[in-house]
Amino acid sequence: YISDYYLNDMGRAVKHYQAFSDSFPEHNYFPRVENRLKIIKTDLTIQKAISQQGIDYKNAIQFFQEKKDFDSTKVLLNDIAQGEYSQYKDAANRMKAVIRDYQELTEEIYEQTVPSEKDSVDTMIAIPTATVESKTDSLIYRLADLFHHELEFMDSAVYYYKEVIF
Repeated sequence: YISDYYLNDMGRAVKHYQAFSDSFPEHNYFPRVENRLKIIKTDLTIQKAISQQGIDYKNAIQFFQEKKDFDSTKVLLNDIAQGEYSQYKDAANRMKAVIRDYQELTEEIYEQTVPSEKDSVDTMIAIPTATVESKTDSLIYRLADLFHHELEFMDSAVYYYKEVIF
C-alpha cells in the first residue's frame, strides 16, 4: 500500500501486492489486493497501448514527410485513431483532417482549371493563368498555406505561393 499510494513505485507495489496475495489468500484484504492488481494491470495495458500509438504516430509522420503519400498515411493514421484516447489519437485525427482539407482543395482547384469541354488533345492540368477569376488564386493560396503551416512541405508551399504571385 505504501509503495503504491505514497511512493508511487508500481514495480514495488505489484511485487508487494503479489507477495501478499500469494501468502495470505484467506486474509480480509485479499479481494482488495486482487482488485488493485487488476487495476494496475489494466492501467499498464492502456499505457502500453498509448506508447505504441506514439511510436506508430511518429512512424506515420516520418513516412508522410519522406514519401508524401497521402493515402498510405491516412491508413496508418486510421489505425492510430482506432486505439485508446490519447494525445496521439487527437494528433492523428487532426492530421487526417489536414489531409482531407488538402484533397478538397485540390479537387476544387481541379474542377475550376479543367476545361468544361473535352477536345481530342490531351490537356495538362496546370495552375491557372491570371485570366482566371481570383477565387482560384485564393484556393491556391490556401493550398500553399496548408503546405506551409500544416504539412510543413516548404518546397511545395514556395511553389504555390509563387504561382499566386506570378
